[in-house]
Amino acid sequence: MLNRGKDGDRIKVLPIAISNVQTLPVGYFHTVFTIPQELNTLVLQNQKLLYSLLIKSTGHTLMELAKDPQFLGAIIGITTVLHTWGQNLSFHPHVHCIVPNPYIPQCHGENIIKSSRDTPF
Repeated sequence: MLNRGKDGDRIKVLPIAISNVQTLPVGYFHTVFTIPQELNTLVLQNQKLLYSLLIKSTGHTLMELAKDPQFLGAIIGITTVLHTWGQNLSFHPHVHCIVPNPYIPQCHGENIIKSSRDTPF
């Protein structure tokens, strides 16, 4: 959402609204899942189905990797945002995911898992 300031300059309102949202006192990882451009025509013709599949498979992939003790052995939270256009305004479906750095209590808070890595997995 854009508003005009006193001098006619555009002021971005959305980041201000987002900055007021409370977050967990942990770091966050930003991951992006994309669809190969060779599938763009197929996605355009089946948007509802393929956007749904992209979002569901993104969440499923992150949750399965996180549950695996080889990687993290934890249950994670994920916030996803579907984007259908790239920065250059070309069709480019992709999902941005925000994943909190896992400080997750297990079994009634008996153990805390802390990721010491710079990446979620």
